[in-house]
Amino acid sequence: MFLVGSVLSYGLWFIFQVKLFKVFPCKYLSTMLICITAAVQQVVVGLCIDHSKSSWRLGFDLHLITILYSGAFATAATFCLVSWAVAERGPTYPSMFNPLSLITIAIVEAIFMHEELKLGSLIGMLVIIIGLYAFLGAKNKEFKYLNRKISETTATTQFPATNGISNNIDKSNAGCDQSAKVFCPSTVAPTKSADDRADVTNADSENYCVTRITKM
Repeated sequence: MFLVGSVLSYGLWFIFQVKLFKVFPCKYLSTMLICITAAVQQVVVGLCIDHSKSSWRLGFDLHLITILYSGAFATAATFCLVSWAVAERGPTYPSMFNPLSLITIAIVEAIFMHEELKLGSLIGMLVIIIGLYAFLGAKNKEFKYLNRKISETTATTQFPATNGISNNIDKSNAGCDQSAKVFCPSTVAPTKSADDRADVTNADSENYCVTRITKM
């Protein structure tokens, strides 16, 4: 019953993370809070099971190395990688790699503990590997398809409106340029007056240009 409850809780944890990241996007901070909460729970459960001081005494031996390895890699690093994978690919993606632990245990057991690998175990390993690669291939195609759909939707909703706005701006600018050419002569006809009279003529032409464009 405890093993079944552990598996169900572990599976629900993947799903709850997706909901959590929508309201609390700091995935590594949430992982740290989860580890701290789990550590407090383990201390309480451990004290309820065993009160003796000898069980809680640590020394520089294999027991301490096991604790450090379990805390640093089996818990902290694993939870960080799982949270990152859930945020990137969803809850199903990291959970599919759990059966690989069975293959790893069987191989290590055969090498270091001299356990025999039977035909049923080899067939089971092969089925797990084939299923994992089939799932990863389908998930990769689905991921590419969703990205292509998102890019196509973004292109159809943004670019036509932008092009229309830019075309209208270009047309309005072209109309302004033509109006300026019609009503605003770039040069003033040469006169036979002095320089001060030429400056006055230029000023009158500019005032006439501004007045005509304002009326339009």
